[in-house]
Amino acid sequence: MSKILMKGYIVKDVSSVNELEAAVYNIKESIQQTANKAYENLVKWQIERIMDEVALGRYTCPNDKSPVDIAFNEVNMKVVKAEQNADHTEFNLYMGIQVLVSQIDGKPVIYFKTNTLNELYEKKLDKLKTLEKYYITEDDLTAKKEKAAFWESISSKYHDDIPIESVVVRYNELNCNLSKLKFRSPQERAHDLAVEKIMNYLLSCYGCRQEIPPAKLMEYTMQANARLKHADMEEAIRLEEEALKQVLPDIAECLAKG
Repeated sequence: MSKILMKGYIVKDVSSVNELEAAVYNIKESIQQTANKAYENLVKWQIERIMDEVALGRYTCPNDKSPVDIAFNEVNMKVVKAEQNADHTEFNLYMGIQVLVSQIDGKPVIYFKTNTLNELYEKKLDKLKTLEKYYITEDDLTAKKEKAAFWESISSKYHDDIPIESVVVRYNELNCNLSKLKFRSPQERAHDLAVEKIMNYLLSCYGCRQEIPPAKLMEYTMQANARLKHADMEEAIRLEEEALKQVLPDIAECLAKG
């Protein structure tokens, strides 16, 4: 697969500064909605995890903090760290754009170069009618004269010049309405926790009941993951799942009770 050199979109029907500002604003509003939804899912999962761990006696909340408080703190910390470390995870909600001005076939164009590791944003932008997806790959430089010329002009112009940049996702505007969150049932969560417990058991087996050296962790994890598909392990997961169903809480009911 050819390496992607630049990701972005040609902005349609922009002939003035006001129209450019409007285009940037529309992208920000659209992507912010996507970021909010992603943030809600992260918070929802974290709340489920913390409350399940409390129910199983694995975690005790501090007296001055609720599971919801802890969940928000955890997610917010992970979101910031994921951006700082450029992590390829669902916690990296960062997105920025650079506004580049160039030409294609002699016609002036406004190009938004996107900077994000979150595929949800790219899928959202692909659907906007005001944008035309325009990626450039290494193969394009030899196979497509139009894109090669565009790449050369952009590289030349912005080698020294600094393009206009805009941060699209505003973390201070991320919000989550707890009353509208739909949590998974105890049955659904029980399966995930059961798989996790049996996976940990297998890791312990492959590690000979000793602390696993970091260099061997992935090797043992892959062995354990393969072993999960065997009949005895599937039965172990089923039994563990049945036991967990009896103790995991209904999250919505717990939150309603305060």
